[in-house]
Amino acid sequence: MERSEGEESEAESAIKPGTPASSPGAKWYKTFKHGSSDEDEEMDIKYEVVYKQREACCTGRCGVWHVIFPHGYKEEFVEELSLAWPMVVTFVFTYMFGPVAIMFCGHLGTAELDAVGLANSVINVLGVSIGAGMTTACDTLFAQTFGSTNKKRVGVYLQQGVIILSLLCFPCWALWVNIERLLILVGQDAEVSRLVGEYLMYFLPGLFFNFQFEIVAKYLQDQNKVFPTMVTGLVGNTVNAACHWLFVLQAGLGTRGSAIAQVIGYAVMLFSTLAYIWGSGLYKDTWDGWTWECFEDWGTFIKLGVPGLLMICIEWWSFEIGTILTGIVGKTELGVQSILFQLENFVYMVPMGIGVASSIRVGQALGGADPAGAVTASRVALSMVWVVALVMAGLMVALRWYFPLAFTNDPKVISLAADAIPVLAIFTVFDGTAAVCNGILRGAGKQTIGAIIIFVCYYIIGLPISIPVLFLTDLTVKGFWMGLAIALAVESLAAFIVVQCFTKWDKEVLKAQVRAGVIDEAAGDDQQVQERFQSDSEAEYSDYHSESEANRDSASPLLHTRRSRSRTRRPRSRCATQKRYMSPYTVLPDREVPEIKHGQLSKGQLIFRRTLAFLFSFALLGAGLAIRFCLPK
Repeated sequence: MERSEGEESEAESAIKPGTPASSPGAKWYKTFKHGSSDEDEEMDIKYEVVYKQREACCTGRCGVWHVIFPHGYKEEFVEELSLAWPMVVTFVFTYMFGPVAIMFCGHLGTAELDAVGLANSVINVLGVSIGAGMTTACDTLFAQTFGSTNKKRVGVYLQQGVIILSLLCFPCWALWVNIERLLILVGQDAEVSRLVGEYLMYFLPGLFFNFQFEIVAKYLQDQNKVFPTMVTGLVGNTVNAACHWLFVLQAGLGTRGSAIAQVIGYAVMLFSTLAYIWGSGLYKDTWDGWTWECFEDWGTFIKLGVPGLLMICIEWWSFEIGTILTGIVGKTELGVQSILFQLENFVYMVPMGIGVASSIRVGQALGGADPAGAVTASRVALSMVWVVALVMAGLMVALRWYFPLAFTNDPKVISLAADAIPVLAIFTVFDGTAAVCNGILRGAGKQTIGAIIIFVCYYIIGLPISIPVLFLTDLTVKGFWMGLAIALAVESLAAFIVVQCFTKWDKEVLKAQVRAGVIDEAAGDDQQVQERFQSDSEAEYSDYHSESEANRDSASPLLHTRRSRSRTRRPRSRCATQKRYMSPYTVLPDREVPEIKHGQLSKGQLIFRRTLAFLFSFALLGAGLAIRFCLPK
């Protein structure tokens, strides 16, 4: 059976070294590994294509481009772009909840405007940021497990996330019910504090809906389903705006109506997303029903979620600290800080979308035992965000006199803001790099490293520079952002070095297989597992040759000649790119998933421990309610 030049090129283009088991190109490898083709000639041709691809790389014809992007650039760029831009739109929709509330309540009076703005800050700092941080565990677990052969375990992690995030609401609520007392304690106006406390009491269910939406949104996004959350975000924002018009302006409920409107908006987003999951049948590949496994091994989720929480909150809280401190300097400086903060929040949506796309692609590649794919995904994402960040920085500088006009007509505030925006533009470039590197770290399950880097950069470097410059120099707000830009420069450089120089991708593949339940954690250390999988791969290769030897003898003379020549020229070593990023998993077929046993807890012990967790959460809320209603203000 002879092939034309075009046929050979098409076959070769269907497969790349390091093709993950879940990709279309993996069919070529599986056919070779199993010897399952109906036509032996076709099987031999596929084997030859595999060999030629590897030989081309090992003989140095892969080039510098392949060294930088082992799986190529174009395909990965298209994949990440298709994930990133819908998520950017989703983030914008989610972000608009607070500004819509401020816009409607600004017509009620100064106290109401201040109260709603402060209430939404409290919701973000002591609520949304905590949920967003804990759900970074899902960035790792959902993506890696979905990329593996054990997709049903995604449903187990989803159940764990729903339960753990539900319990996390209780300590947040315990703080919220006493927020009026806390604000008065730190010197806030009594009337504003009362309105903030009332706002948060009505918003209590909204925190639960927000947390659960974060979970199910990541459940969809990590399966490459990003458009449903974009649509539900649009629907939720529309409902939020309509309810604000109805409750605040028409029904006269004031700030209470704003809180109720946001609760309804978040509820609509959650239930419409759940309706899509149920109606589309998307859950069938990843959901095997409620199971006792969701109460086991919470340590994996918490060990990833708590550092992820610190990654989000440390950075988020530093900006809130800046807003509080600039308010001490003066009202003009506070206005400038508010403009810069809102502009940065809006611009950050694009790098954040690319960062989440990178976490998904890196996680899926590691779960699919494709370290070269993880490297490619990380570098393509970085190249994308650098281009986007430079373009946005240029636009910010060019339009620096126009952006402040959207917020104020005060000439002094406009002048100071325009003077500080070039610094913000530099900040944006570093912030984009940091966003993508942090996304890569989340995809690889390295939230702890990210939290350490962010803490050092913001609280050891950034704020110690920013705060003295804010109070002791004429730079004020501009100087504050200079300090943050220095912190972001160090953070982005450190995270980049960790990701590109010190991450051992083969070992991250092993960890991903353990998290996905493909490899039992008790199987042994990394080296033993590698040797076991390598021996399995060699055994399958040997079985293929021994079982199909008779069929080879009857193949056409031309193919027999090619196969003989291929076997004699089969290289014994791989090029530097393959040595660094390839692993024995890359060409392995699907194998039976072993039963995972986490710890030695009996069902009784498990029930006892999880009951304690539930009771502790309820006790925190009970203590908060007791303080609110039993202690004098």
